[in-house]
Amino acid sequence: MEINKFRLLASQKISGLVNTRLPLSIKTLICKGIELITDIHIHIFNRKSVPAGIFIFKFSQVGWDRFLSFLSFGLRTITPFRKDSATDKTSRFIKEMDSDSVIIFNNVKNIYPTDTVFCVLMMDLHNKNRGFDESADNYIRLQWADICNLIDKGENILPFLCIDPSYQDGQRNCLDLFLEFFSGVYGKIPFGIKIYPSLGYLPSHPLLMEIFAICEQKDIPVIAHCSSGTIHNHKRLMTNIEGLRYKNGQFVNCKEWKFFANGNVYAEYFNSPNNWTPVLSQFKNLRLNLAHFGGAEQIEKHIKHGNSWVTKIIELCENYPNVYSDLSYTLACASISDIKYIYESTIMKEKFLHGTDLYMILNEGNQRNILDSFVIGIGSEMYEKLQNNNRKFLSI
Repeated sequence: MEINKFRLLASQKISGLVNTRLPLSIKTLICKGIELITDIHIHIFNRKSVPAGIFIFKFSQVGWDRFLSFLSFGLRTITPFRKDSATDKTSRFIKEMDSDSVIIFNNVKNIYPTDTVFCVLMMDLHNKNRGFDESADNYIRLQWADICNLIDKGENILPFLCIDPSYQDGQRNCLDLFLEFFSGVYGKIPFGIKIYPSLGYLPSHPLLMEIFAICEQKDIPVIAHCSSGTIHNHKRLMTNIEGLRYKNGQFVNCKEWKFFANGNVYAEYFNSPNNWTPVLSQFKNLRLNLAHFGGAEQIEKHIKHGNSWVTKIIELCENYPNVYSDLSYTLACASISDIKYIYESTIMKEKFLHGTDLYMILNEGNQRNILDSFVIGIGSEMYEKLQNNNRKFLSI
Protein backbone atom coordinates (compact mmCIF):
# COMPACT_ATOMS: atom_id res chain seq x y z
CA MET A 1 0.00 0.00 0.00
CA GLU A 2 1.20 3.47 -0.85
CA ILE A 3 2.13 5.45 2.28
CA ASN A 4 -0.15 8.47 1.83
CA LYS A 5 -3.12 6.18 1.19
CA PHE A 6 -2.27 4.22 4.34
CA ARG A 7 -2.11 7.37 6.44
CA LEU A 8 -5.51 8.52 5.23
CA LEU A 9 -7.30 5.18 5.54
CA ALA A 10 -5.73 4.26 8.89
CA SER A 11 -6.71 7.62 10.34
CA GLN A 12 -10.30 7.15 9.12
CA LYS A 13 -10.91 3.42 9.68
CA ILE A 14 -9.05 2.59 12.90
CA SER A 15 -10.70 3.56 16.16
CA GLY A 16 -8.76 5.24 18.93
CA LEU A 17 -11.11 3.86 21.59
CA VAL A 18 -9.50 1.03 23.53
CA ASN A 19 -12.84 -0.64 24.32
CA THR A 20 -13.49 -1.26 20.60
CA ARG A 21 -10.59 -3.72 20.69
CA LEU A 22 -11.74 -5.57 23.80
CA PRO A 23 -13.48 -8.97 23.51
CA LEU A 24 -16.92 -9.20 25.12
CA SER A 25 -15.69 -11.42 27.97
CA ILE A 26 -13.18 -8.76 29.09
CA LYS A 27 -15.71 -5.93 28.71
CA THR A 28 -17.99 -7.92 30.99
CA LEU A 29 -15.29 -8.25 33.66
CA ILE A 30 -14.63 -4.51 33.52
CA CYS A 31 -18.36 -3.72 33.79
CA LYS A 32 -18.49 -5.88 36.93
CA GLY A 33 -15.79 -3.71 38.46
CA ILE A 34 -13.30 -6.58 38.62
CA GLU A 35 -9.67 -5.45 38.95
CA LEU A 36 -8.09 -7.39 36.14
CA ILE A 37 -5.16 -9.76 36.64
CA THR A 38 -3.11 -10.05 33.45
CA ASP A 39 -0.19 -11.90 31.95
CA ILE A 40 1.05 -9.49 29.33
CA HIS A 41 3.22 -11.94 27.38
CA ILE A 42 2.27 -15.50 26.37
CA HIS A 43 2.30 -17.57 23.17
CA ILE A 44 0.02 -20.35 21.93
CA PHE A 45 1.33 -20.98 18.41
CA ASN A 46 2.19 -24.59 17.68
CA ARG A 47 4.13 -26.48 15.01
CA LYS A 48 1.20 -26.28 12.60
CA SER A 49 1.10 -22.48 12.62
CA VAL A 50 4.80 -21.72 12.09
CA PRO A 51 7.12 -22.66 9.21
CA ALA A 52 8.64 -26.12 9.20
CA GLY A 53 12.00 -26.22 10.93
CA ILE A 54 12.17 -22.69 12.32
CA PHE A 55 14.33 -23.72 15.25
CA ILE A 56 16.86 -26.11 13.74
CA PHE A 57 16.47 -27.62 10.30
CA LYS A 58 14.52 -26.88 7.13
CA PHE A 59 12.07 -29.67 6.41
CA SER A 60 8.94 -30.09 4.39
CA GLN A 61 5.89 -29.90 6.68
CA VAL A 62 5.52 -33.69 6.59
CA GLY A 63 9.20 -34.16 7.37
CA TRP A 64 9.00 -31.59 10.17
CA ASP A 65 5.99 -33.34 11.68
CA ARG A 66 7.75 -36.69 11.63
CA PHE A 67 10.97 -35.25 13.03
CA LEU A 68 9.25 -33.53 15.97
CA SER A 69 7.15 -36.58 16.78
CA PHE A 70 10.21 -38.84 16.71
CA LEU A 71 12.35 -36.43 18.74
CA SER A 72 9.69 -35.88 21.38
CA PHE A 73 9.03 -39.62 21.70
CA GLY A 74 12.73 -40.41 21.84
CA LEU A 75 13.47 -37.83 24.51
CA ARG A 76 10.55 -38.95 26.65
CA THR A 77 10.85 -42.73 26.37
CA ILE A 78 14.27 -43.78 25.11
CA THR A 79 16.90 -41.35 26.37
CA PRO A 80 17.56 -41.70 30.12
CA PHE A 81 17.45 -38.36 31.93
CA ARG A 82 16.62 -36.95 35.31
CA LYS A 83 13.70 -34.65 35.97
CA ASP A 84 14.40 -31.01 35.06
CA SER A 85 17.58 -31.90 33.18
CA ALA A 86 18.18 -30.07 29.89
CA THR A 87 16.88 -33.13 28.04
CA ASP A 88 13.73 -33.24 30.14
CA LYS A 89 13.03 -29.54 29.55
CA THR A 90 13.55 -29.90 25.80
CA SER A 91 11.21 -32.88 25.73
CA ARG A 92 8.46 -30.99 27.54
CA PHE A 93 8.83 -27.98 25.25
CA ILE A 94 8.62 -30.09 22.08
CA LYS A 95 5.63 -32.02 23.45
CA GLU A 96 3.85 -28.73 24.19
CA MET A 97 4.62 -27.31 20.75
CA ASP A 98 3.22 -30.52 19.29
CA SER A 99 -0.12 -29.88 21.08
CA ASP A 100 -3.27 -28.14 19.89
CA SER A 101 -3.33 -24.41 20.65
CA VAL A 102 -6.38 -24.90 22.90
CA ILE A 103 -4.38 -27.32 25.06
CA ILE A 104 -1.40 -24.95 25.13
CA PHE A 105 -3.65 -22.07 26.24
CA ASN A 106 -5.44 -24.15 28.87
CA ASN A 107 -2.12 -25.25 30.35
CA VAL A 108 -1.27 -21.58 30.84
CA LYS A 109 -4.75 -20.56 31.97
CA ASN A 110 -4.87 -23.27 34.65
CA ILE A 111 -1.84 -21.77 36.41
CA TYR A 112 -3.69 -18.51 37.07
CA PRO A 113 -6.82 -17.45 38.99
CA THR A 114 -10.19 -17.47 37.23
CA ASP A 115 -10.85 -14.41 35.03
CA THR A 116 -7.16 -13.71 34.34
CA VAL A 117 -6.60 -11.84 31.06
CA PHE A 118 -3.86 -13.02 28.68
CA CYS A 119 -2.04 -11.04 26.00
CA VAL A 120 -1.42 -13.64 23.29
CA LEU A 121 1.44 -12.62 21.02
CA MET A 122 1.55 -13.82 17.43
CA MET A 123 4.80 -14.49 15.56
CA ASP A 124 5.53 -13.96 11.85
CA LEU A 125 8.31 -16.47 11.19
CA HIS A 126 7.88 -16.93 7.45
CA ASN A 127 10.34 -14.26 6.23
CA LYS A 128 11.96 -15.36 2.97
CA ASN A 129 15.31 -14.02 4.16
CA ARG A 130 15.19 -16.87 6.66
CA GLY A 131 14.90 -19.45 3.90
CA PHE A 132 11.16 -20.17 3.86
CA ASP A 133 9.25 -19.63 0.63
CA GLU A 134 5.74 -20.12 1.95
CA SER A 135 3.28 -17.24 2.14
CA ALA A 136 3.21 -15.44 5.48
CA ASP A 137 -0.56 -15.18 5.24
CA ASN A 138 -0.94 -18.91 5.78
CA TYR A 139 0.78 -18.84 9.18
CA ILE A 140 -0.71 -15.54 10.29
CA ARG A 141 -4.22 -16.73 9.46
CA LEU A 142 -3.67 -20.05 11.23
CA GLN A 143 -2.56 -18.28 14.41
CA TRP A 144 -5.39 -15.76 14.12
CA ALA A 145 -7.94 -18.55 13.66
CA ASP A 146 -6.68 -20.29 16.80
CA ILE A 147 -6.94 -17.06 18.81
CA CYS A 148 -10.43 -16.24 17.48
CA ASN A 149 -11.57 -19.77 18.30
CA LEU A 150 -10.57 -19.27 21.93
CA ILE A 151 -12.18 -15.82 22.10
CA ASP A 152 -15.40 -17.32 20.70
CA LYS A 153 -15.26 -19.82 23.57
CA GLY A 154 -15.26 -16.88 26.00
CA GLU A 155 -11.56 -16.87 26.86
CA ASN A 156 -10.07 -13.60 28.12
CA ILE A 157 -7.55 -12.89 25.37
CA LEU A 158 -6.03 -9.68 24.06
CA PRO A 159 -4.38 -10.58 20.72
CA PHE A 160 -1.20 -8.87 19.53
CA LEU A 161 -0.74 -9.01 15.77
CA CYS A 162 2.75 -9.82 14.50
CA ILE A 163 4.16 -7.15 12.19
CA ASP A 164 7.26 -7.55 10.01
CA PRO A 165 8.22 -4.80 7.53
CA SER A 166 9.48 -7.44 5.08
CA TYR A 167 5.97 -8.94 4.84
CA GLN A 168 4.88 -9.22 1.21
CA ASP A 169 1.91 -11.09 -0.23
CA GLY A 170 1.47 -10.19 -3.87
CA GLN A 171 0.95 -6.41 -3.91
CA ARG A 172 0.15 -6.30 -0.18
CA ASN A 173 2.74 -5.24 2.39
CA CYS A 174 2.73 -4.85 6.17
CA LEU A 175 0.74 -1.60 5.90
CA ASP A 176 -2.09 -3.49 4.20
CA LEU A 177 -1.91 -6.23 6.83
CA PHE A 178 -2.02 -3.76 9.73
CA LEU A 179 -4.91 -1.78 8.22
CA GLU A 180 -6.95 -4.87 7.37
CA PHE A 181 -6.70 -6.32 10.86
CA PHE A 182 -7.22 -3.12 12.83
CA SER A 183 -10.11 -1.93 10.70
CA GLY A 184 -11.94 -5.20 11.37
CA VAL A 185 -11.71 -6.88 7.96
CA TYR A 186 -11.21 -10.24 9.69
CA GLY A 187 -14.02 -9.82 12.21
CA LYS A 188 -12.24 -9.45 15.52
CA ILE A 189 -9.67 -6.70 16.04
CA PRO A 190 -6.21 -7.14 17.58
CA PHE A 191 -5.46 -5.23 20.76
CA GLY A 192 -1.85 -4.37 19.89
CA ILE A 193 1.12 -5.37 17.78
CA LYS A 194 4.22 -7.51 18.39
CA ILE A 195 7.57 -7.07 16.66
CA TYR A 196 10.68 -9.25 16.82
CA PRO A 197 13.57 -7.24 15.32
CA SER A 198 16.20 -10.01 15.20
CA LEU A 199 14.13 -11.63 12.47
CA GLY A 200 15.93 -9.11 10.32
CA TYR A 201 14.80 -5.49 10.68
CA LEU A 202 15.32 -2.35 12.74
CA PRO A 203 12.45 -0.74 14.71
CA SER A 204 13.05 2.47 12.76
CA HIS A 205 12.34 0.83 9.40
CA PRO A 206 10.28 3.36 7.36
CA LEU A 207 7.21 1.09 7.18
CA LEU A 208 7.27 0.46 10.92
CA MET A 209 7.57 4.19 11.53
CA GLU A 210 4.32 4.68 9.60
CA ILE A 211 2.64 2.02 11.74
CA PHE A 212 4.02 3.49 14.98
CA ALA A 213 2.57 6.87 14.02
CA ILE A 214 -0.89 5.28 13.90
CA CYS A 215 -0.23 3.29 17.09
CA GLU A 216 0.59 6.52 18.93
CA GLN A 217 -2.41 8.30 17.43
CA LYS A 218 -4.86 5.47 18.19
CA ASP A 219 -3.32 4.34 21.51
CA ILE A 220 -2.39 0.90 20.19
CA PRO A 221 0.26 -0.78 22.39
CA VAL A 222 3.46 -2.23 20.93
CA ILE A 223 5.38 -5.16 22.42
CA ALA A 224 8.94 -5.61 21.14
CA HIS A 225 11.43 -8.39 21.82
CA CYS A 226 14.36 -6.83 23.68
CA SER A 227 16.83 -9.53 24.74
CA SER A 228 18.95 -12.21 23.14
CA GLY A 229 17.07 -15.18 21.65
CA THR A 230 17.31 -18.34 19.58
CA ILE A 231 14.95 -16.99 16.91
CA HIS A 232 16.67 -14.81 14.33
CA ASN A 233 17.30 -14.29 10.65
CA HIS A 234 19.58 -16.88 9.06
CA LYS A 235 21.04 -14.78 6.27
CA ARG A 236 24.73 -14.30 7.10
CA LEU A 237 25.25 -11.28 4.88
CA MET A 238 22.36 -8.83 5.00
CA THR A 239 22.30 -5.86 2.66
CA ASN A 240 19.94 -2.90 2.59
CA ILE A 241 19.19 -2.95 6.33
CA GLU A 242 17.04 0.16 6.44
CA GLY A 243 16.45 2.43 9.41
CA LEU A 244 17.23 5.70 11.17
CA ARG A 245 20.83 6.40 12.14
CA TYR A 246 22.36 9.41 13.85
CA LYS A 247 24.45 11.42 11.40
CA ASN A 248 25.54 15.06 11.41
CA GLY A 249 23.45 15.91 14.45
CA GLN A 250 20.19 14.30 13.32
CA PHE A 251 18.50 10.97 12.62
CA VAL A 252 18.42 10.13 8.91
CA ASN A 253 17.07 7.12 7.09
CA CYS A 254 19.76 5.09 5.37
CA LYS A 255 20.70 1.54 4.43
CA GLU A 256 23.70 -0.51 5.45
CA TRP A 257 25.01 -4.05 5.14
CA LYS A 258 26.30 -6.32 7.89
CA PHE A 259 27.79 -9.80 8.22
CA PHE A 260 26.39 -11.93 11.04
CA ALA A 261 28.84 -14.55 12.29
CA ASN A 262 26.41 -16.17 14.75
CA GLY A 263 23.04 -15.84 16.42
CA ASN A 264 24.29 -13.54 19.15
CA VAL A 265 25.29 -10.93 16.59
CA TYR A 266 21.72 -10.74 15.24
CA ALA A 267 20.39 -10.04 18.73
CA GLU A 268 23.09 -7.50 19.55
CA TYR A 269 22.44 -5.60 16.34
CA PHE A 270 18.67 -5.76 15.94
CA ASN A 271 17.29 -6.19 19.49
CA SER A 272 19.31 -3.49 21.27
CA PRO A 273 17.15 -0.92 23.13
CA ASN A 274 19.40 1.75 21.61
CA ASN A 275 17.53 1.16 18.35
CA TRP A 276 14.42 2.65 19.94
CA THR A 277 15.96 6.09 20.54
CA PRO A 278 15.13 7.43 17.04
CA VAL A 279 11.63 5.90 17.20
CA LEU A 280 10.77 7.45 20.56
CA SER A 281 12.33 10.79 19.69
CA GLN A 282 9.65 11.01 17.03
CA PHE A 283 6.78 9.27 18.84
CA LYS A 284 7.20 10.38 22.44
CA ASN A 285 3.85 8.99 23.61
CA LEU A 286 4.11 5.60 21.92
CA ARG A 287 2.85 2.88 24.27
CA LEU A 288 5.82 0.48 24.18
CA ASN A 289 6.80 -2.63 26.15
CA LEU A 290 10.48 -3.56 25.72
CA ALA A 291 9.92 -7.20 26.55
CA HIS A 292 12.23 -9.36 28.68
CA PHE A 293 13.98 -6.32 30.26
CA GLY A 294 17.13 -7.12 28.26
CA GLY A 295 17.51 -10.61 29.71
CA ALA A 296 19.23 -12.11 32.75
CA GLU A 297 22.79 -11.52 31.49
CA GLN A 298 22.10 -7.83 30.90
CA ILE A 299 20.61 -7.49 34.40
CA GLU A 300 23.75 -9.02 35.91
CA LYS A 301 25.93 -6.74 33.78
CA HIS A 302 23.93 -3.70 34.92
CA ILE A 303 24.29 -4.63 38.58
CA LYS A 304 28.06 -5.14 38.23
CA HIS A 305 29.02 -2.37 35.82
CA GLY A 306 26.01 -0.09 35.35
CA ASN A 307 26.33 -0.08 31.57
CA SER A 308 24.12 -2.54 29.75
CA TRP A 309 20.87 -2.86 27.82
CA VAL A 310 19.11 -2.69 31.18
CA THR A 311 20.72 0.69 31.81
CA LYS A 312 19.36 1.94 28.48
CA ILE A 313 15.88 0.49 29.08
CA ILE A 314 15.71 2.28 32.45
CA GLU A 315 16.77 5.50 30.73
CA LEU A 316 14.02 5.15 28.11
CA CYS A 317 11.46 4.40 30.83
CA GLU A 318 12.55 7.56 32.65
CA ASN A 319 12.38 9.75 29.56
CA TYR A 320 9.14 8.56 27.96
CA PRO A 321 5.83 8.28 29.84
CA ASN A 322 4.48 5.19 28.07
CA VAL A 323 7.61 3.03 27.85
CA TYR A 324 7.54 -0.08 30.05
CA SER A 325 9.38 -3.40 30.25
CA ASP A 326 8.08 -6.85 31.15
CA LEU A 327 10.07 -9.59 32.87
CA SER A 328 8.89 -12.41 30.63
CA TYR A 329 11.26 -15.38 30.41
CA THR A 330 13.83 -13.33 32.35
CA LEU A 331 11.89 -14.12 35.54
CA ALA A 332 12.93 -17.77 35.09
CA CYS A 333 16.66 -17.00 34.82
CA ALA A 334 17.56 -13.76 36.56
CA SER A 335 18.36 -13.20 40.23
CA ILE A 336 15.20 -12.24 42.12
CA SER A 337 17.26 -10.08 44.46
CA ASP A 338 18.70 -8.17 41.48
CA ILE A 339 15.22 -7.60 40.06
CA LYS A 340 13.94 -6.38 43.43
CA TYR A 341 16.94 -4.07 43.83
CA ILE A 342 16.28 -2.46 40.43
CA TYR A 343 12.57 -2.24 41.26
CA GLU A 344 13.21 -0.45 44.54
CA SER A 345 15.97 1.88 43.36
CA THR A 346 14.82 3.07 39.93
CA ILE A 347 11.81 4.20 37.89
CA MET A 348 11.08 0.51 37.22
CA LYS A 349 8.79 0.42 40.26
CA GLU A 350 6.38 2.25 37.96
CA LYS A 351 7.44 0.57 34.71
CA PHE A 352 7.95 -3.17 35.34
CA LEU A 353 5.19 -5.29 33.80
CA HIS A 354 4.13 -8.83 34.64
CA GLY A 355 4.57 -11.21 31.73
CA THR A 356 5.90 -14.74 31.66
CA ASP A 357 6.55 -15.92 28.06
CA LEU A 358 4.59 -19.08 28.74
CA TYR A 359 4.94 -21.66 27.17
CA MET A 360 8.48 -20.73 26.03
CA ILE A 361 9.74 -20.97 29.63
CA LEU A 362 9.23 -24.73 29.54
CA ASN A 363 12.83 -24.61 28.33
CA GLU A 364 13.70 -23.54 31.88
CA GLY A 365 11.49 -25.97 33.82
CA ASN A 366 7.94 -26.50 35.08
CA GLN A 367 5.73 -23.52 34.21
CA ARG A 368 3.77 -23.44 37.46
CA ASN A 369 6.88 -23.83 39.61
CA ILE A 370 8.65 -21.00 37.80
CA LEU A 371 5.71 -18.63 38.21
CA ASP A 372 5.12 -19.58 41.85
CA SER A 373 8.80 -19.12 42.70
CA PHE A 374 8.84 -15.70 41.08
CA VAL A 375 5.66 -14.45 42.76
CA ILE A 376 6.79 -15.71 46.17
CA GLY A 377 10.27 -14.31 45.61
CA ILE A 378 9.17 -10.75 44.80
CA GLY A 379 6.37 -10.74 47.37
CA SER A 380 2.68 -9.86 47.13
CA GLU A 381 3.18 -6.09 47.30
CA MET A 382 5.52 -5.99 44.30
CA TYR A 383 3.40 -8.46 42.36
CA GLU A 384 0.30 -6.30 42.89
CA LYS A 385 2.28 -3.27 41.75
CA LEU A 386 3.30 -5.06 38.53
CA GLN A 387 -0.33 -5.96 37.93
CA ASN A 388 -1.29 -2.32 38.40
CA ASN A 389 1.41 -1.32 35.91
CA ASN A 390 -0.04 -3.83 33.46
CA ARG A 391 -3.43 -2.16 33.71
CA LYS A 392 -1.86 1.24 33.07
CA PHE A 393 0.06 0.00 30.05
CA LEU A 394 -3.02 -1.67 28.58
CA SER A 395 -5.33 1.21 29.58
CA ILE A 396 -7.87 -1.22 31.04
